Amino acid sequence: MATIEVRDNAAAIRLTERFDTAKCGSTPFEGQPIEVPGPLTGASDGAQFMPQGSTVFAHPPWKAERQNPQTGAMEGGGTGVAYAEFTLDLPDVSGGIRFRSDVAMDKGAVGEGKTDGVLYSVAATAPDQPELHAEVLNATADPKLLDLDLTSLRDRKITLRLQVHPGPRKDPTFDWARWYSPRVEIERRERGVLGLANAPFLNPLSSGGAVDFSGSTTEGSFTMELPGTLILLKEPPRPVTLPLDLARTPFLTAFVAATGELLTNPLYACATPSEGMVGGVKRTGLFMRPPNQGITEVAYPIVLPAQAAKLHAFVGLRDGSKAEGCGFIVKVNGKQLAYEHKVPGQWSEINADLSPWAGKPVVLTLVTDSEGGYDFDWAMWAEVQVTRG
Repeated sequence: MATIEVRDNAAAIRLTERFDTAKCGSTPFEGQPIEVPGPLTGASDGAQFMPQGSTVFAHPPWKAERQNPQTGAMEGGGTGVAYAEFTLDLPDVSGGIRFRSDVAMDKGAVGEGKTDGVLYSVAATAPDQPELHAEVLNATADPKLLDLDLTSLRDRKITLRLQVHPGPRKDPTFDWARWYSPRVEIERRERGVLGLANAPFLNPLSSGGAVDFSGSTTEGSFTMELPGTLILLKEPPRPVTLPLDLARTPFLTAFVAATGELLTNPLYACATPSEGMVGGVKRTGLFMRPPNQGITEVAYPIVLPAQAAKLHAFVGLRDGSKAEGCGFIVKVNGKQLAYEHKVPGQWSEINADLSPWAGKPVVLTLVTDSEGGYDFDWAMWAEVQVTRG
């Protein structure tokens, strides 16, 4: 099996270039809010929100004050949040619109007695529309993706708010937060032609639906929706019946670096049927350990039955893990259907609706992402079943 991804990130509203028209501020948990036009720096409460090239540095308030209502004296009143707001006119496009930014702590902020993490959040509002919201907690210097789907607000004027909160203990110590390339991406989708040579594969599948092929078994052109994912199979997918236990079903395994490079036998990475204890509860399924700064994926080329189907699994990190966390992802033909971030603790459930592909050939893929370092990423996919929807 070969997988080819075609991406287009050219159409993007880069927020680091829009601070001249932004509104920035801070809201202490106690005390008076501060608001300024443009970047926020040198505020009396210590809050900051300012661009540094393609990166934004932010810090929640750390010396906020409030007026004591009984004595009238100014005194320390704890911390709060810092934010930046942008007014944007989203275009009316046929593709999707998303806010994306990697978020992480500055390397100098990480260590014993330093930051307990920052809660990064993004919210989008428009008149007569429900607020859209996403957030990520990160206490490490390893970037995590903060992603918000804005497609439902296309062709509207929106207010986009980026915010940093001082974390679980509301402790702003060393909360040196960084947003890497915060942007609004606009998908440009169209049917285009992808030419390949020296690729002896048949049975093409695409994340965007139908694929038209012309040529020979070794070279030719594929007409498909772009950007998208093209999967080429040497053998046609095989029909299956439900329920389907994926731990007992043959699969293809691949290890991929964060750069997209296919890895051969990376250290410790594996995918194997196993049982594991999570939160003191033992379950059977697949043990999938990712490579350092990469992913392990298992793929199932199958033809789904004509009736609607769904995937259900329990995911978790085996007891004894000291991992900072990793990601569990379900894809069909390269399209992400479900995601769960897990740290050591209890089992969680993950679900994916497979009904749009009823009766169709697909490549169903389970992905374990190290999301940075791979230490103690003892990932379990348990009781992974495809059943009737």
